[in-house]
Amino acid sequence: MKFKEFLKENIFSDVDASQIETIYDKAKIAVALVKKYKPELLKNISVIANLPSGAYGVYTHFKLKGQPSNASGIVYKDKEKNIPLSQLPKQMISQHFPNINPSKLEKGDVIKVNIQGVLNNPNIKTDFETVKQIAGIIVHECVHKEEVDKTGQTSETNPERIQREFLQFLDKPEVAKEIAQELLKYPASSKSVGKLF
Repeated sequence: MKFKEFLKENIFSDVDASQIETIYDKAKIAVALVKKYKPELLKNISVIANLPSGAYGVYTHFKLKGQPSNASGIVYKDKEKNIPLSQLPKQMISQHFPNINPSKLEKGDVIKVNIQGVLNNPNIKTDFETVKQIAGIIVHECVHKEEVDKTGQTSETNPERIQREFLQFLDKPEVAKEIAQELLKYPASSKSVGKLF
């Protein structure tokens, strides 16, 4: 299988958000909203994990766990460009580098969201606001990732702009209604007190 074909098949694979869903079960709605708004933002994001403290969100670039010392300099020679080993899909690495244990690989980048920080924010009073905030953080961090992938650097300008546009999208009456309907499928939480939006 050619590299481009493999990449195309795996480009929108599901994101593992189980860690944040364990802390706040409605985080699943936040991830679904990002996918609905602009699914390509989650391209090559393999995990949305919890950030235990500090900032509301960060993204970390893909790394190999237990990476052999010589693996960092290995590149896949594609017709168009050289691709570092750390950026190749697991199956392709296994196929071309059989000495690397696939269980030691993680595909894609990781977005981390400080779920407790969002839940403990006294200005966020409802589940609707909580879901919006988590989804907005995910979008913001995904834009940072896109910028770094494209240009090698990032700033807050684009991530903040696209996050604002996304939050405006969520405030559209038809989208807000969908979110409210989804929230009703979950048990009430302390954040549920009051109106949903």
